[in-house]
Amino acid sequence: MSDINTNGYAYITAKSLKSIGQREPRLMAKLDSLSDRPKVFEEFQLNILPSERGTYVVFKDPNNRSYFTLPSQVQTAPPEQHISRVELELFDSIPKTSAYSEFQAIDVAHLSGLLQSFCNEGELQLTTRGRMSSGEIDLWLPQIEHLVKIRNAQIEIDSAYEAHTAIPLIEAKTGFRADFNVRQLQYPYLYLSSLSSKRVVPILLAYSNGQYQLSEFRIGKQFGELEMIRQHYYVINEPSVVSVNLEQLMSDVPAEAEPTDIPLPQANDLNKVIDVICLVEQGLSELPELTEMLGVVERQAYYYGDAAKYLGYLSGKRIITSDGVSLAHERSRLGRVLMLLKRMLARPVLRESIIYLASRGFSIDAVESNDLAGIIKSYRADVTGDTVVRRASTLKNWLRWLLTCCAFE
Repeated sequence: MSDINTNGYAYITAKSLKSIGQREPRLMAKLDSLSDRPKVFEEFQLNILPSERGTYVVFKDPNNRSYFTLPSQVQTAPPEQHISRVELELFDSIPKTSAYSEFQAIDVAHLSGLLQSFCNEGELQLTTRGRMSSGEIDLWLPQIEHLVKIRNAQIEIDSAYEAHTAIPLIEAKTGFRADFNVRQLQYPYLYLSSLSSKRVVPILLAYSNGQYQLSEFRIGKQFGELEMIRQHYYVINEPSVVSVNLEQLMSDVPAEAEPTDIPLPQANDLNKVIDVICLVEQGLSELPELTEMLGVVERQAYYYGDAAKYLGYLSGKRIITSDGVSLAHERSRLGRVLMLLKRMLARPVLRESIIYLASRGFSIDAVESNDLAGIIKSYRADVTGDTVVRRASTLKNWLRWLLTCCAFE
């Protein structure tokens, strides 16, 4: 720590790193999100980067310039519709559920023409993918006048495509993320820029519940110097929203007893709730697996599992129910939305919240958190104090999500 306190940085070998952490150094240095940092890094405001094979640089990063915080994890508007240039149903090897891996999400986006449409660079040809050597590239550490000479460090490119005048570079994520490590785009960006005079276009592709979030960035000279240029949400071959006759649907779906033996949800993103159900149906039910796929901390993965249990799609220790299987096997995003809406109407707290939303003209801006808290108190005596406020915030995010998926009549 003395070198770091004096200079703001220090170099450490992979061998030393392994002796300290008793883990594979590459995995110890991964730290793909702010929540992945060990406590000592949080306490002393540190981060780590590979500089060459077998060597890393640990440096002071008090403003977390190593991470880019995305504008919002919670979607606030309906996605745009993209019509595929090919009939995706003709391809038997495309997964039949919405739970794509990162590579599957990229490949479907490319096959359908979504990437070409977003990039607007003409035809794109896949040219690079996988782990490789960085070659010789240099970057300046943020807020420290120190040039790191990166020599043959291992980097990973999820996908890079080549067009006539540009090279779109794709970093993919499953689940809409709160933040990501700039290294994941900046190292490949510098590597590709050293190979070609074409413009390298850094793009973050996130996939969740049948939706794509595509974000284009501009990268500067210092590490962590990232600017988001644009961000769009898309669905492929489906309308953006589904028409819902709420009065008719409520008559078809009676309210059931409130499941007071299960905690009221504290998971803000309903897309992630659906993702959890689909992942569990595929056999990924352990918290470390869900944490990795969703891009959340383990505690949040637990909360998302509990939210799925509250809705009746999981039981016990994240065991899929028959309703959960039906939801996971529903290929249509809007089909899943309708299934979820019906289940929400069966839960008294959610049903009353949706009725309240209707009374406010389906305007989320007119929804008062205090009113949602009152609904919670009337059905859940187990939710008290500050917890009511936090659960009301979750309810409001769920109502906001419904408005991105449904056109209520």
